[in-house]
Amino acid sequence: GKTQFAFALLREMFRSCNYKLWPRYFTSPELDSRLLKASKSDDGDEYEIKNISSQDILFIDDLGRETKSDRLRRQYFEILNYRYTNQLPTILTSNLDLEHLAETLDGAISSRLQEWKILKFKDRDLRIAQ
Repeated sequence: GKTQFAFALLREMFRSCNYKLWPRYFTSPELDSRLLKASKSDDGDEYEIKNISSQDILFIDDLGRETKSDRLRRQYFEILNYRYTNQLPTILTSNLDLEHLAETLDGAISSRLQEWKILKFKDRDLRIAQ
Protein backbone atom coordinates (compact mmCIF):
# COMPACT_ATOMS: atom_id res chain seq x y z
CA GLY A 1 0.00 0.00 0.00
CA LYS A 2 2.63 2.60 1.01
CA THR A 3 4.97 1.93 -1.89
CA GLN A 4 2.10 1.75 -4.37
CA PHE A 5 0.75 5.06 -3.06
CA ALA A 6 4.20 6.66 -3.33
CA PHE A 7 4.54 5.60 -6.98
CA ALA A 8 1.06 7.01 -7.67
CA LEU A 9 2.23 10.26 -6.09
CA LEU A 10 5.26 10.29 -8.40
CA ARG A 11 3.07 9.67 -11.46
CA GLU A 12 0.90 12.63 -10.49
CA MET A 13 3.98 14.81 -10.05
CA PHE A 14 5.04 13.90 -13.60
CA ARG A 15 1.60 14.78 -14.97
CA SER A 16 1.33 18.14 -13.23
CA CYS A 17 4.93 19.40 -13.41
CA ASN A 18 5.90 21.76 -16.24
CA TYR A 19 9.47 20.44 -16.39
CA LYS A 20 11.09 17.03 -16.28
CA LEU A 21 11.87 15.60 -12.88
CA TRP A 22 14.02 12.50 -12.57
CA PRO A 23 13.32 10.46 -9.48
CA ARG A 24 15.73 7.98 -7.92
CA TYR A 25 14.23 5.00 -6.15
CA PHE A 26 16.03 2.90 -3.56
CA THR A 27 14.89 0.42 -1.00
CA SER A 28 16.55 1.31 2.27
CA PRO A 29 18.60 -1.93 2.41
CA GLU A 30 19.70 -1.36 -1.22
CA LEU A 31 20.77 2.20 -0.41
CA ASP A 32 22.61 0.93 2.67
CA SER A 33 24.57 -1.54 0.50
CA ARG A 34 25.41 1.16 -2.00
CA LEU A 35 26.61 3.52 0.74
CA LEU A 36 28.62 0.77 2.43
CA LYS A 37 30.39 -0.04 -0.83
CA ALA A 38 31.13 3.67 -1.39
CA SER A 39 32.50 4.05 2.14
CA LYS A 40 35.04 1.30 1.45
CA SER A 41 36.40 2.91 -1.71
CA ASP A 42 39.66 4.82 -1.71
CA ASP A 43 37.80 8.09 -2.30
CA GLY A 44 35.31 7.47 0.50
CA ASP A 45 31.59 8.04 0.27
CA GLU A 46 31.53 11.81 -0.33
CA TYR A 47 30.77 11.53 -4.07
CA GLU A 48 28.00 8.95 -3.58
CA ILE A 49 26.36 10.97 -0.79
CA LYS A 50 26.42 14.14 -2.94
CA ASN A 51 25.05 12.25 -5.91
CA ILE A 52 22.15 10.75 -3.95
CA SER A 53 21.48 13.97 -2.03
CA SER A 54 21.14 16.12 -5.14
CA GLN A 55 18.68 13.99 -7.12
CA ASP A 56 15.55 15.79 -8.38
CA ILE A 57 13.32 13.50 -6.34
CA LEU A 58 14.58 10.90 -3.89
CA PHE A 59 12.36 7.98 -2.91
CA ILE A 60 13.62 5.71 -0.12
CA ASP A 61 11.34 2.75 0.49
CA ASP A 62 11.18 0.92 3.83
CA LEU A 63 13.27 3.35 5.85
CA GLY A 64 14.36 1.68 9.07
CA ARG A 65 15.07 -1.74 7.53
CA GLU A 66 18.72 -0.96 6.85
CA THR A 67 21.72 -1.98 8.92
CA LYS A 68 22.06 -0.05 12.15
CA SER A 69 25.53 1.54 12.34
CA ASP A 70 27.20 4.87 13.08
CA ARG A 71 28.36 4.97 9.46
CA LEU A 72 24.84 4.66 8.16
CA ARG A 73 23.43 7.17 10.64
CA ARG A 74 25.99 9.72 9.43
CA GLN A 75 25.33 8.98 5.75
CA TYR A 76 21.55 9.15 6.09
CA PHE A 77 21.84 12.36 8.10
CA GLU A 78 23.99 13.96 5.40
CA ILE A 79 21.58 12.92 2.64
CA LEU A 80 18.35 13.86 4.41
CA ASN A 81 19.76 17.05 5.92
CA TYR A 82 20.91 18.22 2.47
CA ARG A 83 17.46 17.54 1.06
CA TYR A 84 15.78 19.21 4.04
CA THR A 85 18.01 22.30 3.83
CA ASN A 86 17.55 22.63 0.07
CA GLN A 87 13.83 21.80 0.18
CA LEU A 88 14.14 18.98 -2.35
CA PRO A 89 11.23 16.59 -2.85
CA THR A 90 11.80 13.42 -0.87
CA ILE A 91 9.48 10.48 -0.39
CA LEU A 92 10.11 8.05 2.43
CA THR A 93 8.08 5.00 3.36
CA SER A 94 8.49 3.15 6.61
CA ASN A 95 6.70 0.81 8.96
CA LEU A 96 8.21 2.83 11.83
CA ASP A 97 6.84 6.00 13.39
CA LEU A 98 9.08 9.00 14.08
CA GLU A 99 9.89 7.85 17.61
CA HIS A 100 11.15 4.49 16.38
CA LEU A 101 13.02 6.10 13.48
CA ALA A 102 14.78 8.31 16.03
CA GLU A 103 15.90 5.18 17.88
CA THR A 104 16.88 3.35 14.71
CA LEU A 105 18.59 6.13 12.76
CA ASP A 106 19.02 9.35 14.69
CA GLY A 107 17.02 11.92 16.61
CA ALA A 108 18.36 14.67 14.35
CA ILE A 109 16.91 12.90 11.32
CA SER A 110 13.49 12.34 12.89
CA SER A 111 13.32 15.96 14.09
CA ARG A 112 13.71 17.14 10.49
CA LEU A 113 11.12 14.64 9.30
CA GLN A 114 8.60 16.10 11.76
CA GLU A 115 8.33 19.14 9.49
CA TRP A 116 7.52 17.01 6.44
CA LYS A 117 4.04 15.88 5.49
CA ILE A 118 3.40 12.52 7.13
CA LEU A 119 0.71 10.17 5.88
CA LYS A 120 -0.21 7.28 8.14
CA PHE A 121 -1.67 4.13 6.66
CA LYS A 122 -3.75 2.26 9.19
CA ASP A 123 -5.48 -0.27 6.96
CA ARG A 124 -4.57 -3.92 6.51
CA ASP A 125 -1.45 -5.08 4.67
CA LEU A 126 -2.45 -5.54 1.00
CA ARG A 127 -0.04 -8.48 0.60
CA ILE A 128 -1.82 -10.55 3.24
CA ALA A 129 -4.61 -12.60 1.70
CA GLN A 130 -7.99 -12.19 3.29
